[in-house]
Amino acid sequence: QLGNGHNAVVFFGDGATNEGGFWESINAASLFKLPVFFVCEDNGWAVHTPPSATQGFLSLEEVARLFDCHFFTDDSNDVESIYNLTRDAKALSDGDQKPVLMHIKCCRYLEHVGIYEDWNLGYRSEAERDEWFAKDSLRVQRQRLLNLGKAEDEIVKIETEIDDSIRRSVERAAQSPIPETERLYYGVFHETH
Repeated sequence: QLGNGHNAVVFFGDGATNEGGFWESINAASLFKLPVFFVCEDNGWAVHTPPSATQGFLSLEEVARLFDCHFFTDDSNDVESIYNLTRDAKALSDGDQKPVLMHIKCCRYLEHVGIYEDWNLGYRSEAERDEWFAKDSLRVQRQRLLNLGKAEDEIVKIETEIDDSIRRSVERAAQSPIPETERLYYGVFHETH
């Protein structure tokens, strides 16, 4: 621990909870009271496999609560709800240095890896996607801004600025040189420079 008041944060999918490395990490963080945030983005699929075929437990929460850590869950798909949950978790972890496991339910709109839809594979239903899309986080937040009195043209301006920033970033990345091999190790461990 560096003792700087910061938390380490790791994001992973629910399929990772089927692996020993996940449980070993939760165990070590709980044992040594490490201020680590484990954020599980649970879309209900380990690639194309449902939890019923890969997990010998029925509830991640029930198992996780056996460790000396804080557990939070959210299935709202609402960025403000998740933000407030995270603030609460941070306050608890700052107080006792226990790790936090956040179980965030979500939906994967596209295939496991790539930019295409995969509904034709038949392992999940478009109806499930439609239910999640009705409460899509961007859609919910956009409506919230409208309800708060933000004008449509102001929102469109913000959306356009974000789209332009993403486009410029993609173009810059495509034009950048391939990084040196040593760059693979940058940010993996604490650096002093």
